Amino acid sequence: MDDPFTPEWIQREQALRESDSLRREAERATERAANLLIKANGPLFGKGVLSILEASVKALPKLGMNGSINQTGTASRVYINKPGSVARFSHTDVFLETFGIRCNVFGGGCYELRYCAITDSEIGVIGNAAPMDQEQVAEHILRFMMRRIE
Repeated sequence: MDDPFTPEWIQREQALRESDSLRREAERATERAANLLIKANGPLFGKGVLSILEASVKALPKLGMNGSINQTGTASRVYINKPGSVARFSHTDVFLETFGIRCNVFGGGCYELRYCAITDSEIGVIGNAAPMDQEQVAEHILRFMMRRIE
């Protein structure tokens, strides 16, 4: 760096650019590692969400509701209803995809929860807020429907 024929500000700028290049390469390596982690663990994460959804649906009578879940491959339909003289029901089609979970809500549009690396060995999903674990994702899916029928 101490080249007597190169002005000091040029040397500083050169060092800054080299530093930026190394930082960008480190970010790309981190992104590649996260993608590999997601590819390896995403299917297990999604299956875990479905298991928790199934347990949660079975517990809905404790909240005065009923529900069911039907699974076919990577797609599942979660159905809930609130017994009474007025029909109150909703369902969400849940699709486990390579890089996330897609939810199509009856009469409520669709949304996607994208997998993200939380640590070097743990993934979660990101929706509109902080990363969620499997239980939080299952709760999010059910609460979205519950708000529509209560």
